[in-house]
Amino acid sequence: RGLEENALGDHSRVERIATEKLQMQHVDPSQENIVVQK
Repeated sequence: RGLEENALGDHSRVERIATEKLQMQHVDPSQENIVVQK
């Protein structure tokens, strides 16, 4: 069960990061460049 929970947690985290990236690109590409430099 522990491995399954970790896999689901990683999947949710990856989906959230991907969603945030898509939102940043949609709002303002320059904001993404600032985040990448950090």
